[in-house]
Amino acid sequence: MKKYLVIILLVFIGFSLAFIGQVLYESKFSPDAVIGKMNLQNLEHVRFGMDSILVKEILGAPDNRNRNDQGIFFDYKVPPGLSVYCTIGFDSDGKVIFINPNRKELKDLNF
Repeated sequence: MKKYLVIILLVFIGFSLAFIGQVLYESKFSPDAVIGKMNLQNLEHVRFGMDSILVKEILGAPDNRNRNDQGIFFDYKVPPGLSVYCTIGFDSDGKVIFINPNRKELKDLNF
């Protein structure tokens, strides 16, 4: 009986460690986490009035592009688990008019 309890406890500990390892990998070391962190770090170099070509040189090609009557918006990946979106908005001349997250929000993020 004692032997089965030890085995069950060891299995539980093993699954718990595997789960924690997976969460840690996904949030810190996975390709999406590394790319997302790099995007947020590079976002600090984007300024209002920059053109879309310069933004692409800084951040690379966007993961998604949207167009509406306000302009064109580029979306970039962020690290998994962050409740923020990385979006750059451009006017009809291709100049940056919107940056999300802004500089204050970037400093507050713990990535």
